[in-house]
Amino acid sequence: MKSSIIFIFALLIAILIFSVFLFIQDRLALKELLLSASKLEESVSNLQTRMGSIQNAVDNLRNLVQEPYRLLKSKEFFTVSVGFDEVIVKSLFTFSEYKEGSDVFLVLNDEAGSTRTLELDREDGVSFIELSISPFGIYSGQILVREGSREIMSDRFQIPPENYRIQNFEISGRAWQQDQNDLLYSFHLITTSFIQNSQLKIAKASVRVMNQGEVIDVLDMPFQDGQTALTTTNYTAGRDSNYEFFADVTYGFGGSVSRKIEVKYNF
Repeated sequence: MKSSIIFIFALLIAILIFSVFLFIQDRLALKELLLSASKLEESVSNLQTRMGSIQNAVDNLRNLVQEPYRLLKSKEFFTVSVGFDEVIVKSLFTFSEYKEGSDVFLVLNDEAGSTRTLELDREDGVSFIELSISPFGIYSGQILVREGSREIMSDRFQIPPENYRIQNFEISGRAWQQDQNDLLYSFHLITTSFIQNSQLKIAKASVRVMNQGEVIDVLDMPFQDGQTALTTTNYTAGRDSNYEFFADVTYGFGGSVSRKIEVKYNF
């Protein structure tokens, strides 16, 4: 009986010692876990600080890159004269900042990839130039400012087409048999662009009827000044007539163009 009590007592002591050992192990593990969590929190904090520094650096770099594009404060364009060979466009530029003595240029590009670098004049705080460009081209530009050895380039901008593009049009003709002897011709003209500049848009149009180089008739087309729409006129001629037809279009600046009308016969 006594030996049984001693055994049980020893077993309880062993269980107590084992429990104390497990408790100490758990405390050590918890302490280690808390230390790791603290280190992780510190690492996250350091990472956030570094990310903030990187973001500041990126913002500074973005500002540095974008700063040249803030060079232009304003730009204006005015049509001076119009012709089929060239259009003169006066271009005016003001700058957010300008250092006296700087050289200012317009780098002019066209849709074919050609580039011209043109020096601008300056007067009363405005840099300006009169551009000679084609009424059939598409142009863009950038302003280049040289301050000693330093060069600043503006963002690219478009030279407004409404200041130099001549209004274009399409003309077509069709013919139907009206009766056994006559054909009915119908001519349609449509402008293919909207133009506000009165010098560049179509002012009037007509169809010229020709026979062996001789003018037989001129048909006025009821063209409303500057419209972007279809206009039509009709003509009746003998079935055996050998006529040719030409569209004559006059622009606001006084220049005229002629196009032969290809007639489609619907019979």
